[in-house]
Amino acid sequence: MKYFSEKNLHVADISAGNPSRSSTVPPVAVDSAITMLLANGPTYRVDSHGGQAALGFPFIFIAGARHNVTLEVQVGTAAGFRVEVHGRVTKMQKAVAKIGSDGSIHSISEEIRDLSVKVLAVGRLEISFCFVPFRTRLEYLYLFAFNDAENVSENCLLEVAPALFESWKAPLHLRSMEHVEANIEGEYVCAIQEVLIIENYIKIEFEIHKRGSELRAIGVRHGSMRIATSQWWNWLAGGRTSPTGGDDAYCWPAPQQPSAPIMAPALVDCFGPDFVHHGHAVTLLLNDLPDFQARPLMEIGRLGEVFLRAEFQDGSSYEIDVAAELAKGGPDDWNTVLSRSVASLLASAGDNPLFLEVGARGDASCAMRNWANASGLRYLGLDIVPSPNVDMVGDAHQLSRYLDEGSVDVVYSSEVLEHLVSPVAFIAESGRVLRPGGLFICRAPTTWPLHAEPWDFCRFSRHSWQGLLNAGTGFEIIGTYEFGRASVLPRRLGGASGIMMSCHPAPMLSAVIARRTDVAGSVANSPERILAEGHYDPA
Repeated sequence: MKYFSEKNLHVADISAGNPSRSSTVPPVAVDSAITMLLANGPTYRVDSHGGQAALGFPFIFIAGARHNVTLEVQVGTAAGFRVEVHGRVTKMQKAVAKIGSDGSIHSISEEIRDLSVKVLAVGRLEISFCFVPFRTRLEYLYLFAFNDAENVSENCLLEVAPALFESWKAPLHLRSMEHVEANIEGEYVCAIQEVLIIENYIKIEFEIHKRGSELRAIGVRHGSMRIATSQWWNWLAGGRTSPTGGDDAYCWPAPQQPSAPIMAPALVDCFGPDFVHHGHAVTLLLNDLPDFQARPLMEIGRLGEVFLRAEFQDGSSYEIDVAAELAKGGPDDWNTVLSRSVASLLASAGDNPLFLEVGARGDASCAMRNWANASGLRYLGLDIVPSPNVDMVGDAHQLSRYLDEGSVDVVYSSEVLEHLVSPVAFIAESGRVLRPGGLFICRAPTTWPLHAEPWDFCRFSRHSWQGLLNAGTGFEIIGTYEFGRASVLPRRLGGASGIMMSCHPAPMLSAVIARRTDVAGSVANSPERILAEGHYDPA
């Protein structure tokens, strides 16, 4: 999972040239028992009981691509409208706009961009907006219409045209999206989207395709433990059977169709929207209930040694080593972000720019030294304790004791901020040692277990950075980011709230890049002038 929000990556830049995809989609009634649709030439008349109408426009949304949507409405008896993209496509379930029958805009939520309402004629509106989905899914754009308070018992009458959807693909390194990209090996295309291990239960959500041949069966085996039972879930399960005389090392579960389709976003990226429901899932139970904390780490790691074997109609097969696929990772999106920012910095920096890493112990920091030096930066590692990669032992809360004001070009820290008792003091000190135009770059956990207690103090969402880096503290945020995908799984919490917690957003890390504008006057400078972006939703 990756999410980018950068001021210099305007969504409008994505939509240069002709759209990669354009479709007109007729409406359907959300509840046909109360809403009647009647074709009237190129438009549809709507007659709905109860003073309101609810229409849906089904469309395959592509994660990270700019979508422009245009609706034409003859308002009829409706006094207002609510336009909403289905929440499962969005990042924050905030792709909503409310519009009056006179074309006035009453409210716009954070994920709707460039909303425009034109009055084409008396009582006829053209509504257009931009939206960038976070998930690839077949879902709905909704149009809700409401009569005014005096006519809530009357039928809601209006007329709508098919919705026009246009989409533009963004470069892959700029796409915010929940899914991982496909791994392509010759004719085979594969992606592991999710691996979930809870004690002896394992779920793997994946995509597999071979050009020119249909999938016939999926086998599963475990590298070190016996499988008690296994299931293969596939929305397009009809006609697929287990191979005769298959490899005895594998279990060959019969295909089962789940109650809802499994998406295949990576295949959509490769082959187009027709592949949206070509995803698969395998679930299995091991024949032992392991005690993770009582076993060596190496042995616990072997619980993820799952192998899948895809058999195709042409007789070929493809084995997926799930652990090996996960170990490959994907494109280093954070490194791409760093390289882009440093390239911009070097254009304005003097000779031998200084890159200060705060928290410089360990292999990752050694690799960062090599990267910084190769990028034309002079690396300096600071840590609270000595270590081979540490050049300066000191306290992150007192940087100006060790470094001259305005002497540093980049202050960088990764998974360190949560261990600082006062992140505000650290940022204030960073502002003192950074030169004007220098960069503050920080990555920290959002969803992560407590560790190194009692020296573990904070977690940081992508939205939290604006309270730390702003005009009052002497910074301008260039971009915020999220990486990794987790699930919060309560051990003892019943009901819908407990069950649904694992479905809610839980990015593993957030990051920020900010430019130093002016030295902060104090640790907390005029906090009353700092306004959070967006709108707060009361419970």
